[in-house]
Amino acid sequence: MSIRRSRYLEVLGIVFAICFSGSGLGVLQSAHAEFYVAGQLGPQISNNLGNIRATGGPSGVGFSDLDLKNSLQFGVKAGYFLPQLRNFGFEVSASHAKPDILAQPAVVTGPAPAVGTFDRTSLRVITVTLDLVARAQIKSFEPYAGLGLGVFFARLKDPTGMTSSDNGAPGFHALAGYRSYLTEDRRVALVVEYNYQYARLSFDNVLDPALGLGTGLKADYQAHAVTFGLSYHFR
Repeated sequence: MSIRRSRYLEVLGIVFAICFSGSGLGVLQSAHAEFYVAGQLGPQISNNLGNIRATGGPSGVGFSDLDLKNSLQFGVKAGYFLPQLRNFGFEVSASHAKPDILAQPAVVTGPAPAVGTFDRTSLRVITVTLDLVARAQIKSFEPYAGLGLGVFFARLKDPTGMTSSDNGAPGFHALAGYRSYLTEDRRVALVVEYNYQYARLSFDNVLDPALGLGTGLKADYQAHAVTFGLSYHFR
């Protein structure tokens, strides 16, 4: 996972370099470009893990949806509004959440339907996204919305210590929010944002092979978060 993270840090560094390339920050300011960074945190409400299918065993075996624990999401982002189109740009973000799978009964579907118990399992999700963003500037108030793609790094760990990771699952990301500038030079702003995440996650070696269901599973992951934070704008 560290190799993949380093690659995304390299990509983020390239984005920063593009933002400050050319004749430097002074040229960007004179061309009315805008670069910003932000930190945010807030509650995340996760949908149930859905459309669950067992892998590594008989075909057609699945499970009923699994409840996830509500979590805290926190993250950072960096963005850039284009000099020629000042209300359009892009941003790169990274966020972390821990929506553990709760202990619960699970209905097994397929050739041999049954009811079993799914133990509480630690689930950690780190999401890296690239979004296209549009905004409206209304004095000190700035609503915005964005849409893009994400890469999800997810890890399961059960009470016995067995772990399984899905490193680099592609997904979807959407966001909407507003900034309220706190300073007259429009450099520091309060940010309130809603964001949505979706990915199809796949894990190996999370099921006991003695059960005859398989050894892994695939499931739809969806999460909604409302975050609060501060952004700083270089103009």
